[in-house]
Amino acid sequence: MVIIYEPGSFPHYTPDGQPINGGIPQRGNISLHSLSFKQQLSNFVQSNFSGLLVLDFEDYFPRYNEFLPKVYRKQSLQWVRETHPNWTDEQVIEREAARSFDETAKPFFQLLLDEAAASFPGARVGYYHYPYCNAYTPPYLTCDKTVQNMNDEIRPWLLDRSSAFYPSLYLHLEYPIYRRWNAQMAKLREALRMKNADVPVLPYIRYRFTDVNLFLERLSLQRLLWLMKIYGAQGTVVWGAAYDLESEKSCRELQDNVNNVLGPTLKCFHDMNDSDVRRLKNKFNTLMYQRFQNDRSQLLHKHETQSGGNAQPGEKLLQNNPDKSFTTKDYDQVFIMNDMIADELNPDDCENLIDGNDFSSNFDLSTLKKEYCSYLYSEENEIRVYSIISGILDHYCGVDKV
Repeated sequence: MVIIYEPGSFPHYTPDGQPINGGIPQRGNISLHSLSFKQQLSNFVQSNFSGLLVLDFEDYFPRYNEFLPKVYRKQSLQWVRETHPNWTDEQVIEREAARSFDETAKPFFQLLLDEAAASFPGARVGYYHYPYCNAYTPPYLTCDKTVQNMNDEIRPWLLDRSSAFYPSLYLHLEYPIYRRWNAQMAKLREALRMKNADVPVLPYIRYRFTDVNLFLERLSLQRLLWLMKIYGAQGTVVWGAAYDLESEKSCRELQDNVNNVLGPTLKCFHDMNDSDVRRLKNKFNTLMYQRFQNDRSQLLHKHETQSGGNAQPGEKLLQNNPDKSFTTKDYDQVFIMNDMIADELNPDDCENLIDGNDFSSNFDLSTLKKEYCSYLYSEENEIRVYSIISGILDHYCGVDKV
């Protein structure tokens, strides 16, 4: 595997605001970019290379949107004003800044994929972090729409030119469990949405959390690898940094983690075949169904109690909303949905899923959306799901092995 950091001569700004190679694509030199990249390939990649070749440029995406760092928007506007000194309409200037940035950024990104593929036709070439996804909005199950639109726009000339995808599945300990895992599912689903049939998805993971200096514990690592298995990732890139090995103590800590946690867990999932995955999913579904049946009884009892104990099975259960309330039929439908979600470990947008199901005619969907979606994506519920999955995977891999 070869990772080329800062490939070519991308125009960009340093953290302290100094322009490099022109600063913005509009001022960049595409010939220099090509020459620099060819020299990097010659220096770092063997002539018969056929492994993973990752291009790591993280300063900006090739689209002028809300995720473009402020300095690039500001300098693009300045470039338009210098190029068209008589223009005074700020909306026109903004549109031209966006158009010119997109138009000039495109060849800088596209060129490297084309040249790498031409030089190493057997290599799996792609940009780190692409296709990008940021699931920032609860329940953290879908990428931001602006990002999805960007992926759709760059797909024909960037993603379709990639022979591998390298999305990032780094974990933040500060995030609640449900956010941590739902966001990783969103990233994997976006990669699947964008990929062609023969393009492998090879997510980056870290053996540490990104926000604290702690190794991933065994259960977090297992669940991360399980998500990749059920979403069809063909492998993973385990990334680390030089500062992880800055002392003898840190080296020994990493060695211990590799020997006792990371290495055995990776081997367990490497050896897991499709039949094993189906068997483990079936076991998970059985345990989830048992839990759902118990939860169903508790929820029905809760609403019967709220209605003064007068509600009978099949009757309305919410006294405070007598015309629009849950019925036993509706709860049965809810738990059918639960089984759908458990079967694929792929919960889609909760409210959209509800809209697509058949509930009783007097039923207020907004009530279900509020109560059920809150229940389904609560941290308490996610912790229980997490516990079930972890128990199954622990048993499969063998705790004594890891």
